[in-house]
Amino acid sequence: APPPPAADRMSAAAAEAIAAAAPAWKSADELKGWGNGKYEAMDYGAALAFYQRALGALGAHPLWLSVAPGSSAVRSRAASYRANCAAALTQLGRMAEALREAEAALHEDGVLPKALLRAAHVYMSLGEYSRASELYERAAAAGAAADGASGLRMCAESEREMTRVGVELAALRRAGAQCGARSAYHELSARLEASCRRCAHNATLRARKAELLAVGGRFSEARSLCEEALATPDASGPSHGALWCYTLGRVLYDEGELVPAAERLGGALAPPRT
Repeated sequence: APPPPAADRMSAAAAEAIAAAAPAWKSADELKGWGNGKYEAMDYGAALAFYQRALGALGAHPLWLSVAPGSSAVRSRAASYRANCAAALTQLGRMAEALREAEAALHEDGVLPKALLRAAHVYMSLGEYSRASELYERAAAAGAAADGASGLRMCAESEREMTRVGVELAALRRAGAQCGARSAYHELSARLEASCRRCAHNATLRARKAELLAVGGRFSEARSLCEEALATPDASGPSHGALWCYTLGRVLYDEGELVPAAERLGGALAPPRT
């Protein structure tokens, strides 16, 4: 096999020293610094604008899209800026864009701990715990051991909580209107409300909330929550529609609307259109 390109054999420090000699490197770094200041001031829209400008400035670097010595540092810096964009977009609630930037960061440098952690955080926020766990593991292996381990613990706890919620929902359905179920219903409702406030972009949590509303006989609210979600594009792609089709079908079934329930449940099982 041929030897690897010089850019791949070079140490990170040596590659950065070469890349930093270009004026575009300094311009981009200054813009990123301004972005960090805005981010710390919680002006996330302005921070995003500076990070995007930093990417634009880096795009003028002579090693951009090159395989010459030093180009690996430019790719890593682009990954870092895209991870910053993903962080700002997450704070702005623009999760589909945040996910695209996080994945773009991984495409630029798939072993950069910052990029791996940012992508994991985005997936965690969306309730995609399997993908988040995979990325946290990769981040730990890439050098971010403490942050990776912390993320894995959060994923595991979140998955356990979702399992508990599912079990409790099933128990409430079986109990129906029995007096003993009322306190359990209110306790689970309070937990779900708190979780939805804390994880506002987690579609699975919101779907569980809709199911619980139906269990409590609040069918109109449950349907509205499902229909609003189905009308709103989501970062998680085709799985978003399937989740909410299933949830609406479950709500309609609990309401006794069996025909439309069957249609919605069938829609959840249908393969996504491409």
